[in-house]
Amino acid sequence: MNGRTEIPVIDVSGWLAGDSAAENTPGQIDSICRDLGFFVITGHGIETALISDLRAVCTSFFTLPEAVKAAYQPPPGEYVGYLRLEALSYSRGDASPPDLKETYTCNRMDVPADDPYFHTPESRPFFSPNVWPDEVAGFSDAWVDYYRAADALAVRMMGLMAVALGLPQEQFDPYVDRSISSMRALFYPALDKEPLPGQFRAGAHTDFGSFTMLMTDDALGGLEVLHRSGSWIKVPYVPGALVVNIGDLMAQWTNDRWVSTMHRVVTPPVGPDTSRLSIVYFHQPNYDALIETLPTCCDADNPSRYDPVTSGEHLMRKVQLQREMASS
Repeated sequence: MNGRTEIPVIDVSGWLAGDSAAENTPGQIDSICRDLGFFVITGHGIETALISDLRAVCTSFFTLPEAVKAAYQPPPGEYVGYLRLEALSYSRGDASPPDLKETYTCNRMDVPADDPYFHTPESRPFFSPNVWPDEVAGFSDAWVDYYRAADALAVRMMGLMAVALGLPQEQFDPYVDRSISSMRALFYPALDKEPLPGQFRAGAHTDFGSFTMLMTDDALGGLEVLHRSGSWIKVPYVPGALVVNIGDLMAQWTNDRWVSTMHRVVTPPVGPDTSRLSIVYFHQPNYDALIETLPTCCDADNPSRYDPVTSGEHLMRKVQLQREMASS
């Protein structure tokens, strides 16, 4: 491990195109994920128009009156739709003031109506119907189009990660063909007063699933990653790029060969013109996918540190802890 102090930027276009010149890309991914677990990808293939359309409808929604947005809040125990108060640090059992952000969340798109897999009591929390506001024209179309593109990219990224771990490229295919991946728009309003002590736009946390893909902007008050030295590293803004980070489930899957790193979104100075909008795709394998330590990540000298768990069970444990902290 080299203890890198900058977030690497990797062009994945060659790998995605099957270019033999990109054969070193998996090795780069493995090295980064062992060390920091965060990197930026360019050449990912998601069309600029999809990004622009999604950002436009999200901006329109978050500028609606509060009473209108509040009508799209989910019922207790649900999370699809609009939320105003949340503290991501709760998922780690850490108490903190609420995050200074608003969110809009969707579940998986294109859920087949006639496939029992998606409509059992066990699967219901992961496939509850999405909610789309009527007040913003084109809102659902923009979300569906971007989600589909991100979901297709995620499957290919899992193939890249499999090779990076010394496994066949198709290793993860059966685990992610009916994923419970979700997507969130995160709006961070400009501050009109000083935050509370210990309050952030998003408190320090790790992500839950296999990995995350983040599309953001260059507004003040951005994303920071906790380095093993204890210092915080700023994540660079690269126009059109996606920030990728390893989640808790992938760290467990790899027996901690890859790291799920703490990160946060800091607050900007008080004043206008510092609002921030990010779109996050959270990749999570099929709810019934059994997550056991990968064969290339354990041996007699490095035995498995974790008991097997399904993807859905792992996710719900994280969500439940967050809810319990919020209620207390």
